[in-house]
Amino acid sequence: MNQDAKAATRKMVEGFQKILEILVDEAARTFAAIESEMKKRVAEADKPAKALPGWVNRKCLCEHLGVSERTIGNWVARRRIPCVRLGRRVMFKLEDVDEHLKRTGIHPIE
Repeated sequence: MNQDAKAATRKMVEGFQKILEILVDEAARTFAAIESEMKKRVAEADKPAKALPGWVNRKCLCEHLGVSERTIGNWVARRRIPCVRLGRRVMFKLEDVDEHLKRTGIHPIE
């Protein structure tokens, strides 16, 4: 290869390296933005529903009844407590759950 061809090849490689660096930086910024948005959404999903008075999510029901989230999940899967599914979210009306547990004799450990 002659000197001109080698110099042209070097310039082309340097250009590709710069393009690659730009793409890697852009990908890192994009992934950081996605991660941040996912963390926000997870945090929002864990908050009690304020728009539905009297309704709570699994975490709040666990605190109310003094049982684990796994127990609530098992009860939901076995249809032992009333609930409403909103997409992937499961919501519970406190008074209905309390009444149902009294009526059926299921008492959480206190």
